[in-house]
Amino acid sequence: MVTCLEGQEQVCLEELLDAGVEIVHMLPGHDYFAVCVDTDEEAQLVASLNDVYDTEPDPVRTLSYIPESQEKVHRMLAGQQIPYGVKLVGAERFWNRYNNKGGGITVCVIDTGLRAGHEDIRDADIDGSNDGDLQTPWNRDGNSHGTHVAGTIAAVDNDHGVVGVAPGVKIFVARVFDGDGAFTASGLIAAWDECKKGGSDIISMSLGGAFSNNQERNAIRALANDGILMIAAAGNSGNTDNPVEYPAGYSEVMSVAALNSQEHVADFSSHNTNVSIAGPGVQVLSLTAGSNSEYSRFDGKNIQNLLQT
Repeated sequence: MVTCLEGQEQVCLEELLDAGVEIVHMLPGHDYFAVCVDTDEEAQLVASLNDVYDTEPDPVRTLSYIPESQEKVHRMLAGQQIPYGVKLVGAERFWNRYNNKGGGITVCVIDTGLRAGHEDIRDADIDGSNDGDLQTPWNRDGNSHGTHVAGTIAAVDNDHGVVGVAPGVKIFVARVFDGDGAFTASGLIAAWDECKKGGSDIISMSLGGAFSNNQERNAIRALANDGILMIAAAGNSGNTDNPVEYPAGYSEVMSVAALNSQEHVADFSSHNTNVSIAGPGVQVLSLTAGSNSEYSRFDGKNIQNLLQT
């Protein structure tokens, strides 16, 4: 990532283009760009340009879930099922006490997209970004993870399928993954910008990576100052050395670990000192993207316990 001298962003961009540098993310509104260099010599050339203030690596971000844990549910039982996590976090008591199932709140799901035609979310309040810095279109999902997360949050309270923890919220989708894939911190910043434009109050990130990034940290602080609650997976390295992952590792982000239905920490879940809270994350039943009526259970972290805070 290339940070330009203050007020010299346009000149800096022209210098980068004149030098033949590939611009990966323009990131309008910021004083930096994401670029691609193939050699140390190219990196040194970028750093030597007159209007470049600083450079740093653009770390990779990947999905935080366990693909092999997926258990498809080909036929749901008659009527609507309430996933154990919804009960475990007391969502129903919240609905009854406050007569509110999340209305007036927008949750941005940064993930693999959304199968918007699924029977259990197509009647929800959903929208998304088709910005060129993200994967498009937002209303497609070639992986199912994003649809699963969105359903865990906001599956409609109807007479079939499942119900989300806050079925009255608006879901705003920022699609950053193409299938399993990976992207970088600069792509995450671009997604945050779209979440903010979409009026998001909460940003859900079931993703992470091993290294921090100064511009990512600065963008997080700006979002926090705007009153946006950011939630990210702590990671799935609990059976190794429990490294801190980012963005969950930033102090402004709520880092979430996983529990099973007995409220025990999941074997796979990271549980380092940066963890803020833990919630249901083992064999979570929700929507998936194989068809408009497909459901699956996944292991991994989501934000189903946090909309009550």
